[in-house]
Amino acid sequence: DAAGAIERQRAPAEDLNNRVGVVSDAVSGLRHGPAPPDVEEAVWRVLGRRLAALAGQLRAIATLVPDAAAGSGLRDRRPYRRTAHPLAKLRADLLALQANASLDSPATRHALRLAVIVPGTELLARALPVERGYWIVVAAAATIRPEFGATFTRGMERVGGTALGVTVAGITAALLHPSQGVTIAFVGLFAWAAMASFAASYALGFTCITAMVVFLLNTLAPDSTQTATARLIDTLIGGAVGLAVFAVWPTWSRRPAQELLSELADAARRYAGLVLGALVDGAPPPPEAATAARQARLARTRADSVVARSLSEPARRRIDARVGSGVLDEMLRLVHAIHALRLEAED
Repeated sequence: DAAGAIERQRAPAEDLNNRVGVVSDAVSGLRHGPAPPDVEEAVWRVLGRRLAALAGQLRAIATLVPDAAAGSGLRDRRPYRRTAHPLAKLRADLLALQANASLDSPATRHALRLAVIVPGTELLARALPVERGYWIVVAAAATIRPEFGATFTRGMERVGGTALGVTVAGITAALLHPSQGVTIAFVGLFAWAAMASFAASYALGFTCITAMVVFLLNTLAPDSTQTATARLIDTLIGGAVGLAVFAVWPTWSRRPAQELLSELADAARRYAGLVLGALVDGAPPPPEAATAARQARLARTRADSVVARSLSEPARRRIDARVGSGVLDEMLRLVHAIHALRLEAED
């Protein structure tokens, strides 16, 4: 109902407040009524608190929906001047640069690899007797990624997609000998196919892009077979160079994963300390508890991403799967338990 109301559908908008009201009344009746004979009083009280919190979230959604539905025009989507803080953004950018100013940083290592590989492949392209040598540079720069898994997976998909695209374009051109108008139609067809398939399959998307580029160049130099062959050779050379450079100086994610798991445990410790301290003192949790909860959630998101990246690397270099996944799962349970205790303290 909330989603429909945001999209300005009349029936869900009229239904939303009614349904939220029914839920709130039902929860209120449960909280003020006696516990069933087969349920302990303490359990019934805790259940009432949880349901009351859920009803509060639903009421908040119903309150926000009208504003969200109203702010759908381009005029309403302009950024507010008061939310722009250039100095704060500059400070955050400088802190990010400072944090990555190390050879252990994947971002720094990736930047240095690119700084070597782009001019290096440009010099290589000029030295080799190949046509359109700039494809070597593009292939090398596009193949290499900050992490191992993406580099070798995307590298293989790019080379395979290029080979398949060259084959499709070459066979089509050799069999049909398309005219200028048909060639332009092929460009449009493969461009549409690339945009439609890229999100689902990088290899298939690159197959379509390669075929599109071959036919696009055919409008300038009508020799699709030669163009396709040059594209394949240049991509194979550039992809091989990119993979070789990464293999010589790789980036492994085991250490960053371990550090982020440590940060996750520390964030959960701070959150638990604030909530348990409030319970011991018999007082509501301090405002810092909400900040600590957000920090714990962000720490888990970062750790989850890097642990998954590490598990895609070779067995000798990856983080122990039981440790990585186990810590993530246990910390999630722990934070959920702290959320529940925080509700107790607030109540």
